[in-house]
Amino acid sequence: MTLLDWTRRDEDRSDTTIVRQLTGLAILAAALIVLYAIKYLGGGEQTSPPRYWAEEKDTITVQLTGVAKEGIFRLPKDADVAELFEAVGLTNAILPATEGNRRLKTGDRVDAGKGVGNILVGSMAVPDRLALGLPVDLNRVSYEGLLLIPHIGPVIAGAILSNRELNGSYESLEELKNLPEIRSKTYEKIKEFFFLDIERDDT
Repeated sequence: MTLLDWTRRDEDRSDTTIVRQLTGLAILAAALIVLYAIKYLGGGEQTSPPRYWAEEKDTITVQLTGVAKEGIFRLPKDADVAELFEAVGLTNAILPATEGNRRLKTGDRVDAGKGVGNILVGSMAVPDRLALGLPVDLNRVSYEGLLLIPHIGPVIAGAILSNRELNGSYESLEELKNLPEIRSKTYEKIKEFFFLDIERDDT
């Protein structure tokens, strides 16, 4: 066997190895996609959002936007807006007395990008809340926000909003059981994604 034959044989082996590696990666990727679909698109047993942020009883998780140091921050329970700014190093910020002393709670979003001394405190957007394992307000979530919640499609989202528009705000999460579009098993899967914020009057 000549040197050229040896070289060709090595190249063939190399090509075969590469093909096998690519095939293995393709199979692994397909398996991961299937597992993801089973777990998160309705076939799994996931019935509630991950609660790793909400489990800390002595702290709150809030979002700060409109400043250079924006992000998600964990603060002591009952911290106010002024303490949030101090925690991120914005000690020279001009805060209105009414907003600076406002107590925060988990899921709040503090927007400081509305001009000097103008602070807006509201609720985190639905994608941010879900990513942090926080429930969304049943009386304020939009149609698009509902569609981001596992096990909720266009039919259920439409039913939730139609009932809210016809009968006013929900007073209990269990009112969802009265909607014919939501079966008992579905209710058990989605109830942990909601809460009712009866204290807040923002949008």
